[in-house]
Amino acid sequence: MKTVSHHVLRLCRASFVFTLLFLLVGGTPPAVSHSGCLDRGESSGGAVRVLEGEAGWLSCPLFSHPSIYNFTSAQSAGHTLLWHRTPQGHGLQQPVPDSWRISRDEERLWLQPANGNDTGRYTCTLSNSSFCSRMSLRLRVLPPDRAVRSSACEPAVAVATQSISVPLQSDAVLDCPELQEAQRSAEEEEAQVTWSHLCGRTSFTLYREQKGGRLQIHVMLSSFEGLYFCRVQFRRTGRLLHFTRSLNVSAIYSEVSLLCRGSFPFINSSWEIWWTVDGKTLDQLAGQHRFSRADRQERYVHGDRWEDSVLRIHDFQPQDLNREYNCSVRNDRGFETRRVRLELEGEPL
Repeated sequence: MKTVSHHVLRLCRASFVFTLLFLLVGGTPPAVSHSGCLDRGESSGGAVRVLEGEAGWLSCPLFSHPSIYNFTSAQSAGHTLLWHRTPQGHGLQQPVPDSWRISRDEERLWLQPANGNDTGRYTCTLSNSSFCSRMSLRLRVLPPDRAVRSSACEPAVAVATQSISVPLQSDAVLDCPELQEAQRSAEEEEAQVTWSHLCGRTSFTLYREQKGGRLQIHVMLSSFEGLYFCRVQFRRTGRLLHFTRSLNVSAIYSEVSLLCRGSFPFINSSWEIWWTVDGKTLDQLAGQHRFSRADRQERYVHGDRWEDSVLRIHDFQPQDLNREYNCSVRNDRGFETRRVRLELEGEPL
């Protein structure tokens, strides 16, 4: 009886570990198939989209959580990774053979390049003599004329556009999305990147400069907003391949600081310095969280004092340019107010 109880306890622990692994991997509930292979269902990350004629790759979703499945550890343990494909509109699963156009690179399946017939459901199976687990994902290959474009002169892109915000007058570096994948798999030489903006009608000089595969923005201007396209070209398995990605760059106002300095001669009286915006003090403003004030004593000599008050406008917005900013000072002898006018700095031609 004692031996049976110990055996049941071990089974319960094994069941707990099995459930924990499923929760971490995600997807549909795992099921053991008739062949004894643990089926983890289909990836919840959505279909992989590749443009017809461009290079693309599928990453086995079993390795999306390296703490559970690690390709290097799996190799060391004698595991084999196999790929199968169910073409769109067919129910028969087929092995994916190596060819001049399709190759494997660790946990990835490379399309060199992709064509329309590649669309379908792909399943990667990790197994050895005592273990088997598999998971699926979907691939959609788009013809160039089906890709979304905002203008006819822009290149076709299948992958969703990434967005980046850059504060005005600041600097930034743009990296082509997934360039590291091409660099990792490129043969003989580094991947080459070509950047374009506004359909290539503007050149990158003075305030923007391409350095290697990156685009450096030295001073962000509003005219630099919009879609940027990067075309990555590299050689793999003896073939010259390419893919295109896009970035949507937006200019944003960051923080504006306004300094007011008041001089108060010693007359043995009270003194005060404060800001108003559109005739209201900061605690009376709607959206007051965007406005703050910091005061400090700049100098004090024999009773004479110079006091600084800094008005900070956080997340500066275009309508803030038209507001009225006043700094006021007062003591027992009088009252003074000065108005601040804000303007955008001129942009170069």
